[in-house]
Parts: sequence; C-alpha cells; structure tokens
Amino acid sequence: MDLKIGPSFPEELRAAGLNPANVAVAWNIFTGELLNGDLLTKQQRAIWDEVLKAHDPKKLDSDSLRRQSILAEARATLETLRSATPQDIERLAAAPDIVAAILRILALMPLPLTQPPPMPPMSPPTMAPPPQA
Repeated sequence: MDLKIGPSFPEELRAAGLNPANVAVAWNIFTGELLNGDLLTKQQRAIWDEVLKAHDPKKLDSDSLRRQSILAEARATLETLRSATPQDIERLAAAPDIVAAILRILALMPLPLTQPPPMPPMSPPTMAPPPQA
C-alpha cells in the first residue's frame, strides 16, 4: 500500500507554522486522514490541507538525509582503507576527517544483540529398570 504521508511531513508542518507536537492530532500515513481534526482551528486546518496537498511522501526527513550522507561518506572511507597500503593507512589515520568518518560509522552501527549461549543438547529421558523383588 502506498503512503500518503511520509517521514518529512512533520517537518513540513512545522515549517508552515503548525507544530504537530503542540496540537493533539494524529494522522493515518496510508490514507492521509487527519484524526482529531476537530481540535484544529480553521487556520490550522487550512495549513494542514495546504501542506498535505503539496507533500511528497517519498521525501525523507532531514535526519534520514543526514544519515544517508554520513553512510555514503563512511562507505567511501572504508573503500579507501580497503585498497590502502599500510603506509597509506598510517597517513590517513592521522587525518582528522578520516577519524571523524570512522566515528560516524561507529555511531550509526547497530549494537550487536547479545544472545544467550546455546543450550546443550538434551538426551531423551530414560526409565529406570523396575525394582527387583
């Protein structure tokens, strides 16, 4: 199902003068339907309608765009390091932009989920022999 409202919508509302955090409304991202729209003033509703009409649901928000930019820079840095000689790596490691790029990579990496150690295999239950009379 296609989205009617994408991730940049709250930023677009704020830029138009309607901060969604200051009004008790919500919306359906698939239909664009405004929930609790009766809580908006006429002016706020007009802003909502105008922003929704001009909204591109495929447009990313600024955080997502910044993250994509950082990841592209990080990939380029890693590619440079993969083909570098040990001497090149020493020289590059001294450059502040390389260090900053590596720190950005680490900041965006998901933390590994710790998993419990695997359970030992269970042997089938055994039945004790009947007592001897």
